[in-house]
Amino acid sequence: FEVLPGPDALARAMQVQPDLILANLSLPGQPGWETVRQLRTHAPLAHTPVLGTTVFTTLVPRWRVQSIGCTDCVDKPFDFDMVLSRVRGLLPLAA
Repeated sequence: FEVLPGPDALARAMQVQPDLILANLSLPGQPGWETVRQLRTHAPLAHTPVLGTTVFTTLVPRWRVQSIGCTDCVDKPFDFDMVLSRVRGLLPLAA
């Protein structure tokens, strides 16, 4: 588990090909939205589950979050147990 800015996260994800990606959609620099969009253009990561996190889910409809490539999204601040539950629910999609 690493925390990396957009371009570094893309390179690392291509190297490691993780089972799940947790993406902060509201980062400065290269926004997480753009990072997720770029992840989806790489065949090895095209179907990797992505759990987006953002403070903007009340302003941005869930369908919009999913349209950029997130499998699911959670509001920040979030409850750790809820995030863990969502991660567990998404991991079978990685198989």
